[in-house]
Amino acid sequence: MTKFIVFEGIDGCGKGTQILNAIDLLKDHTTLFVTKEPSTLKTGKLIKRLLKEQDDPKTNAELFTNLYTKDRKEHNKIILKQLNQGHTVICDRYYYSTIAYQQAQGDNIKKILKQSKKFLVPDLTLVIDIPAETAMQRLKARGKKKEKFEKQKFLEELRETYLKMPYYGKILDKNSDRKENIIIIDGNRKPEKVFEQIKEELKKL
Repeated sequence: MTKFIVFEGIDGCGKGTQILNAIDLLKDHTTLFVTKEPSTLKTGKLIKRLLKEQDDPKTNAELFTNLYTKDRKEHNKIILKQLNQGHTVICDRYYYSTIAYQQAQGDNIKKILKQSKKFLVPDLTLVIDIPAETAMQRLKARGKKKEKFEKQKFLEELRETYLKMPYYGKILDKNSDRKENIIIIDGNRKPEKVFEQIKEELKKL
């Protein structure tokens, strides 16, 4: 099996836990390459630094769109290389995060969608959905300093966009050979229950 699988959702949605569950499920069936965005490349490191240094989630929308797009161009080469070598790729965030986060920041959605169409299409995108209030409770429990986008009102806007992601997928697919496969997962349950639904989607691949 050689597949490209993406996990998405607002901060605190439980992606990390479910990615580990997916790795445990798939590791005996395929060679895995696990990655994330922002990447560990030069532009990705710059993005991470800015996320820690800045506080207002609404500022520098265009800057972040451009930085994420630049980082993704280089990251896409790595993903494609791994797929060509017969590896299954699991990615924590992809262009769906740019659609959600930078649109919520105030950047132009048509521009973001146009840029997103240039990249490799995942075989499966799993969007883990939880209420913003629950996400904030989880982030607070971590005891870490809040980053730029970890504000409840902003997370509420993000959630609305993520719930519309299958719709945006249809826009991306329009008049092209693309085929988005975006599934919304109810993350407001016990982790093992969430993974039961994820496992069913992975089995379909």
